[in-house]
Amino acid sequence: MQTKAKMDRQAFIQKLEQLSRKQKILIVCGSIILLLVAYWYLFFLPGHNTLKELEAENKSLDKTISGLRKKVSRLPALEKEYAALQRELTQARTLLPKSNQGVENLLSAIEALGNQVGIEFLHFAPGAENIREYYAARLVDLKISGPYHNLMGFFSRLSRLNRLVTLETLQLQPVSHGQKETELSAGCTISIYRSLSPAELAAKKKK
Repeated sequence: MQTKAKMDRQAFIQKLEQLSRKQKILIVCGSIILLLVAYWYLFFLPGHNTLKELEAENKSLDKTISGLRKKVSRLPALEKEYAALQRELTQARTLLPKSNQGVENLLSAIEALGNQVGIEFLHFAPGAENIREYYAARLVDLKISGPYHNLMGFFSRLSRLNRLVTLETLQLQPVSHGQKETELSAGCTISIYRSLSPAELAAKKKK
């Protein structure tokens, strides 16, 4: 068999030698082209596709990292905001009256708040309580007087209790002009709130 294979190889070589120069060049070029095509499909194209996929994945990761960096940069501000909301929530839970006695305490606190900022209570008349679905509300008619900045300070501090107190109506009028700061009289109505007790909620459900 080795002799036959050797003879076949010699015959093939003789045939090649009998070819013209042009035919030999065409065979060499064809072989090179076949090799290049094989390389393209077997090696270059899969690698090229993988490279494109990696580039796309890299861009996606860069975008994700950029978004995470923005979120991380906002983290201190978000933590401060969250802490402030937690303080407000704790304060609201602590201050929200759960009984009529708590409401009376809140009314006393409002009066003390006015005295702290330097205003005078001329009229302080809590109205009847109005029971709602989950809470009770009560209107309070007030008439107070004091310098403009004192009154604004009082209303500003009331607004910080927005879960407990809301300002419904307000009328301002000057009282005197002889002092350094104009004295004002304010007639207003505020609403105060309390949460219903479990017994009150159970009674409402029975109804």
